[in-house]
Amino acid sequence: MAHPLQQLSLLCKLPFNWDGYGADTPDAHTVQLAAEFAEVLLAFRKPADPEKWLFVNPTRNGGVLLEWESRELEFELAIEPNGIIGFLQMNKLTKEIKSKEFSLVKDSIAIGLLHDIRCSVAA
Repeated sequence: MAHPLQQLSLLCKLPFNWDGYGADTPDAHTVQLAAEFAEVLLAFRKPADPEKWLFVNPTRNGGVLLEWESRELEFELAIEPNGIIGFLQMNKLTKEIKSKEFSLVKDSIAIGLLHDIRCSVAA
């Protein structure tokens, strides 16, 4: 299995209809934002095997889904090309789910900010 950042770089090479059901090619800006999120997560966590901890998947509408877990929680971060970011957290024991939705237009997450946070954590 490839490193999550390698997987992300390959997503933009997927053709239209990559799933056989008319799926869009992942949007380049969305993939770039997902890569910065992934790098921040990897900088904080520093997993020994990132490819076994952080999972990357394209979505049918040109977005990216990142999935990871801790001992107690499972997480999903869906980044869509329309500027919507969905975050889901599930408690493995209680199955309680918390979710939030953010809009890049309203909540403005800058790729540069994520990059600076990652660099400061990695230093």
